[in-house]
Amino acid sequence: MRQNIYIRSLCIAFLACLFSGCEAIDVWTAPTPTPEQYDKGLIVFYPGTAGLNIEAIGFYYAFREAGIDLAFEETLWTEYLETILSPDGVQDRITERCKAEANRIADYIRAYPNRPVTLISYSGGAIAVIRVAENMPLDVKLDRLITMSPGIWKGIDLTGALDNTTQGMINYWSPIEYGPILVSRIFGLADSSRLDPACSFGFDQVDPRLTQVAWSEELSEFDNRGEHLDFLINIPWLKKFVAPWIITSK
Repeated sequence: MRQNIYIRSLCIAFLACLFSGCEAIDVWTAPTPTPEQYDKGLIVFYPGTAGLNIEAIGFYYAFREAGIDLAFEETLWTEYLETILSPDGVQDRITERCKAEANRIADYIRAYPNRPVTLISYSGGAIAVIRVAENMPLDVKLDRLITMSPGIWKGIDLTGALDNTTQGMINYWSPIEYGPILVSRIFGLADSSRLDPACSFGFDQVDPRLTQVAWSEELSEFDNRGEHLDFLINIPWLKKFVAPWIITSK
């Protein structure tokens, strides 16, 4: 019970700071990976629309507790609430950043062949995962993509991203995420659409390379209630339900 209260308190505190416009909450970044970790493989995390490093904290410690000792990086693909505060031309800016990021990751893959590479995102960061994957050079491929509660349109075309993976994509969504539906109508999603978000409906696309995991009572362990922040800070839940998808060897 104490653990559940702690998790819920963290979620409330994060949400309060985020919507107060306080970037001072961004007081944590993942430790710099060691050469030994890079030699084992790479995980790259893309935070949500707020663009805060601290959004990676739950994933980092969940994976470390699960014994995953690959290099862990976090990449900021947007400025703070940029899609809301500076919407003009924002998608072009995001695409250019993601092209540069794809080339950066390609350089790693060429330097460390046959090491597993997983891209993972939370909320609006899904647009970065998809755009990076779409723009990977032809001579390299990613292993797996993981999107947690994606704050983008459910009808987005995933084909190009899936084509550049060897193990496909895992998507976590929840049918009781009602808040993002309202946010999409008022502020828009990370892809600048005002349509149904994939975090609340799942992706429309049907593809054998796409595995979609909908929240249900079976996934309610560790006080995960299927709400948007439950897929972000809940370390025990991420350790049990997400860490097993991380590819650690090839």
